[in-house]
Amino acid sequence: MIHRSSLADNKTPKPTILIALGLIVIIALYLWHAISVGYVVDDAYISLRYAHNFAQGHGLVYNVGVRVEGYTNFLWVLSLGIISWICPHVDMLVVAQGISLAFGVATLVLMFVLARRSIEASPWMWLAGPLMLAGNSSFCAWSTGGLASTAYAFLILLALVMHDREFRTGKGALGSVIPIALLSLVRGDGFVWFALFSVVRIVEHMRRGESPFNRRLVIWGTVFFAVLVPYIIWRTWYYGYPLPNTYYAKVGGSFDLYMRGIRHTKHFLEQYGGALWLTLIALSWVKRDAAPWVQGGRWIALGWFAYIIQVGGDGLAFYRFFSYITPVLYMLTAVGLYEIMSWAKTHSPQVSSPRLRVAFSAIVLLIAGLGSQQSIQVLRHADPAIAPYHHFDNYFIARCAAAGTWLAENSQEDDVIASTPAGAISYFSNRSVIDMLGLTDSHIARVPTKNPGRGRAGHEKGDGAYVLLQKPEFILLGNVAVGREPMNAEGIERNLCNRSEHEIWATPAFHETYELQTVRLNESGPFQYFTFYRKKT
Repeated sequence: MIHRSSLADNKTPKPTILIALGLIVIIALYLWHAISVGYVVDDAYISLRYAHNFAQGHGLVYNVGVRVEGYTNFLWVLSLGIISWICPHVDMLVVAQGISLAFGVATLVLMFVLARRSIEASPWMWLAGPLMLAGNSSFCAWSTGGLASTAYAFLILLALVMHDREFRTGKGALGSVIPIALLSLVRGDGFVWFALFSVVRIVEHMRRGESPFNRRLVIWGTVFFAVLVPYIIWRTWYYGYPLPNTYYAKVGGSFDLYMRGIRHTKHFLEQYGGALWLTLIALSWVKRDAAPWVQGGRWIALGWFAYIIQVGGDGLAFYRFFSYITPVLYMLTAVGLYEIMSWAKTHSPQVSSPRLRVAFSAIVLLIAGLGSQQSIQVLRHADPAIAPYHHFDNYFIARCAAAGTWLAENSQEDDVIASTPAGAISYFSNRSVIDMLGLTDSHIARVPTKNPGRGRAGHEKGDGAYVLLQKPEFILLGNVAVGREPMNAEGIERNLCNRSEHEIWATPAFHETYELQTVRLNESGPFQYFTFYRKKT
C-alpha cells in the first residue's frame, strides 16, 4: 500500500539490472518519440528574438528601443540570452530543444525515483509512470517546441516531491518553496502553483490535526515573495506594467471564454484516453492514508484543470498547458493501478502475480498508446501538401523563415514590418515588427475584444487602424503568403486571418497606400513565391 510513511521505508528494494535497463529503454523511447515528431512553435522564436537582442546588448526587448514584455518565460529567455552571448554562433533553437529534452529526461528519472520510494516491493511498477509519459504526444511534442514546457513540468513534479519530503520529515520548507519560486520566474502564471500548493499545505496540515499557521508556513511565504516581489518591481520599472504584455493580450472574462476552456479540456481528455486514467485516479481517491504527494497531486491537478478552463484553454497545438501536469497525472494513474492490483491480490488470492503483472502492463501500454495517437497521426498521415514537414506548424515556421530571410536581404535596417505571426518573421528578418496579434505590442494587447472566447485562444486581439498609423514598409497578409504559386489580391483576401488583417483590408486608405508585390524565392519546392504588400513610393 501507499502510506504516509512509505517514502521513508528503508526496506524499499533496490532496482535490478533489468529495471535499470527498462528505464534506459524508456528514456530512449521518449527521445525517439520527441525527436521524430520534431514539433516547433512560432512563439518559440519570439523568445529567441528577445534572447538574441539581449545577447547583442539591446536588453530584453523584441524591437530594439521598445520595452514590451511579449514573453511569459523570463528565466528561459534570460538563460538563452546568456548562452547566445557566450556562444554567438550556435543555433539557439537547437540549444533550446536540447535543454528541453534534458529536462524531459530529468522528469522521467524523477518519476522513477518517486515511484521507487512510493510503491512497495513492486520494482516492475516503477516504470509505469515514465512509460506512459514517454508515449504522451503532448509532453513529447513540447519537448522540442522551443519553449520552457518540460522545465516547467519538471519543477511542478519536483515541487510535489519536495512537498512530500517536508511532510514526511517535518522539515524542509525551504526546499519545498524553491521549485515554486522558480516556477514564478519560468512562466508568468507560476504564481498559480504557489496558490495551489498553499491550499495543499493547509489541507495536509489539517488532515494531520495540525495548525497550518506555523513557522514552516512563514518560511514558505517569505521565500516565495522574496523572489517574486523584486521580480515584479523590476518588471514594472523595466516594462511599465506588473504583468506580462501577453496577459493583457490573451486574458479576458466571458461565458464563451469558459466554454472554450471546457471544450479544450474535453478534447484533450478524449484524445488522450482521459476516461481511463481519470477513472484510475478517482478509484485511488478513496484511500485516505495516501502519501502527501498523492493527496497533494490530486488537488493541484484538479486546480490546474480549473485554471485552464478559466483562461479559455490554449490556442497552440498538442495541448501545451496539459503537458505541464501530465507527469503528475500519470504518477497518480500508476498509484491507482497499484491500489487496484493490491486489492485484487488481497481479495482474490487465486489470481496469480504473473497474471496481475500482465494485466497491469496491458493497461499501462494501453494508456501510453492512447496518449501517442496525435504523434501517430502526424507521423503516418501527414498532409502531402506540407511535405516534408510533419506538422503544419513546422511547415508554417519554414514558410515564415523563407519570408524573413528574404526581408533581411532586401529591406533597409530601419524598415518596419507588420505581421500576424510574430516569431520566425522577426527572428529571421532581424527587423522591427508590429505584432498584429498584440503579444509583443502594448497597444494591441489592451484593445477591448467583443465576446472574448469565440475565437482562437490568444488570437482575438487586433487593431488595423493602429497598424496603418505606424506606416510599416511591409504588411504581410494572408497569414504570410508564401507558397508554390504567386498570390493575387483575391487570394490574399480569401486567406485573411484574425482581426487586424480584416480591418486593414476593409480600410480604403490601405489599398491606396500599399501595392501588392510578389518575389521569387526558389526555383522549386513548397516556398517558391512570397507575396506581400509594400508601401508605395
